[in-house]
Amino acid sequence: SEFVDDFVIQRNDGVASYNLATVLDDAEQGVTEVVRGADLLPGTARHIWLRDALDLDQVEHAHVPLMIDDDGERLAKRGGGVNLAELADMGLGPDAIRRGLAVGIGLWDPEDAAIPSMTDLLERFDPSTLSTTDTVWTLP
Repeated sequence: SEFVDDFVIQRNDGVASYNLATVLDDAEQGVTEVVRGADLLPGTARHIWLRDALDLDQVEHAHVPLMIDDDGERLAKRGGGVNLAELADMGLGPDAIRRGLAVGIGLWDPEDAAIPSMTDLLERFDPSTLSTTDTVWTLP
């Protein structure tokens, strides 16, 4: 395809690349809808091309903005972002993390000190209201 450039499907050490591994893993699990961070949007054409080349059913793709820190770095383990153990060391347990993320993406009022339950968040969730830009989560 004119929309897909050359890309690695097997690393020099013999391990499958992310592109191939994710396509095969999704197919093996019967995944039909994929939601990934906006930073992974450029690879989507490769995944579609691989699925065609391997005669696999296509999936629906959606990409969402990232959660970033005060320095504009994405909160991700791969990039050395803060992890759950570090958040726990800062005194943030699961409830505080859930509340912080819910406030960050606009599902919870920052003035409401209550801890939202998953039910609360699912009842409020509406994809059409999600931010279209990265969200800064200020850590303590």
